[in-house]
Amino acid sequence: MSSCRRLGWAVVASVFVAPAVCGPALAADGGGLVGWVENTRGVPVGGAVVSIFGKGIRGGSLIALADSQGQFVLPSLPAGSYTLRAIGLGHQPSAAQQVTVLPNRDALFTLSLDPVGERPAATPSEAASDES
Repeated sequence: MSSCRRLGWAVVASVFVAPAVCGPALAADGGGLVGWVENTRGVPVGGAVVSIFGKGIRGGSLIALADSQGQFVLPSLPAGSYTLRAIGLGHQPSAAQQVTVLPNRDALFTLSLDPVGERPAATPSEAASDES
């Protein structure tokens, strides 16, 4: 059994931890993603589940947990474009966002979640159509 699988079984939250630690194919020309999950008022959403999807990831996706400050890290991603989403307790899931990881760099990204019961923030195109 590989050390990656042993780690996955040993961790109670292996669904969340093992893919982020062991999932990506390490690429010499890859980068990483450092981000934050916050609500629409800028308050960190600790414990949010962040998902990233893309062709460059073995298995097609990875999952990470935001820490108490809302920060998450997805290291060692192959360079390329990815789709990022987040969900957090008491919040609506975020809209899918596109992020590009460049070789030998960390991309910085913030995901904003609408608290349950609040009207979602309008996108620029929706705001423009409301003004018409």
